[in-house]
Amino acid sequence: MVRVVWGPAKLLLLQITSSSALNLPDLSTLQANTIYFLPIDGAVCGVGTQMYYGIITPAVMPPASPQKFWVESMGGAICFDKDSCTDEEFSVWLDLVTVVFRYAKGAIQGMGVTAQQYLNLLISGAPIPMDQFRSLGAAYFPNNAGGPLAGQVGFYFPSCSGDAGLGNYEVNYSSDLTVRHAGGAGFRTLLQAMKVKYSPMTRLTLIGASGTAVSRVAWAPAVADMFPQTEILVVADSAMHVLPATKAFQFFWNDVQWSPNPNGKHDLARLYNSDLTSLPTFDWQSASAISDMLRHYNGRIKLLYLGCLHDKVIVGDRTMLTKFSNMNPQATEDSSKKEIEDETWTFLQNLKRDAPAGSAFSYISTGDCHHQTRNGWAPKIDANDWGPENFTEAFLLGSPSGSQHRWCCDAENFVPKGQKETASSADTKIPSLVALALTLATQML
Repeated sequence: MVRVVWGPAKLLLLQITSSSALNLPDLSTLQANTIYFLPIDGAVCGVGTQMYYGIITPAVMPPASPQKFWVESMGGAICFDKDSCTDEEFSVWLDLVTVVFRYAKGAIQGMGVTAQQYLNLLISGAPIPMDQFRSLGAAYFPNNAGGPLAGQVGFYFPSCSGDAGLGNYEVNYSSDLTVRHAGGAGFRTLLQAMKVKYSPMTRLTLIGASGTAVSRVAWAPAVADMFPQTEILVVADSAMHVLPATKAFQFFWNDVQWSPNPNGKHDLARLYNSDLTSLPTFDWQSASAISDMLRHYNGRIKLLYLGCLHDKVIVGDRTMLTKFSNMNPQATEDSSKKEIEDETWTFLQNLKRDAPAGSAFSYISTGDCHHQTRNGWAPKIDANDWGPENFTEAFLLGSPSGSQHRWCCDAENFVPKGQKETASSADTKIPSLVALALTLATQML
């Protein structure tokens, strides 16, 4: 057995892609409290290198046929043209070696190995103790003893496709730059393998941050359709990059070569997996797209939006997006901050008003924090508040109580442009998943 010795560093591994079948291991063959990184044959990162996924076991293994699972799909930047895909920041997310070097540089140097050698330790197939891996602060792994998902088996996706897990295209941006934006194909492969190996499930929790937070919301209806008897929980941490009925969404939907829009601009692209037809084709052109989706699934999908109002990464990404895309070459961080603030409150106010009770939750803090589930939790909004960590854990347990929406910054007085201030129908409903369950049970009597 390979013994992995970890240095004092942070390692960020994000998301997986594949176009081939995936056979998941029998849980009885896995050691408790470990993570295994295993390959998906035929699957490649954006630059053509191999992709891997992680399977995470809890400290106490579940029964022979567990019915609750979770998938951690951490963030990572997208790219959409030659300039963005060769940018110093965005290009990091096209190969696992560059991701490892960025976030484990201290450990790599301390161990006297190269980034590739360090990655080779991870992908050796040996069980890596989760207590050691969790200490790196690489992601949100809430199945530790006492955690909200204790006892559940999870999956972990290192990201290296530059599409936040939504694409199924190989794009020739120029004669010397081809990128495999096939993260959506890989995510679909994992989900299908889980359905074959571990169904039936009563609950499947999707956890995403930054770019993958947006995509996990987009994936929610497709996952609900794949698992028609399963409750789907989605934690969307720092997901305000792209919201329905915004300029950012319209650009992504219409102009990005790997967009799932069947009528989008795909002149430089070809399908990565031509047999794959079941990726999300979400169309968020309507401002009510998320509430409409939640109503359609009648409470079986539940969303949590977690974030800081002036998230520094989202503001920076929006500024670069508007420049790369020529939506606004004169964009500044101040103008991006104002744009994102307006979009956030408009979206959340409408969500609060229109979403079914018990289906949408949000906790928005002041400040510029990003990716709280990995980088540390923001302070409580006030002394009597739960705070974002407890609020998130209660959501994962399926038992939040009190207000479904907790916002900083006097947001209750925000009125979306072009709308009259109206009373929120959600305020008249009991904001609790437990209350929702009681209501449904009563209706069945």
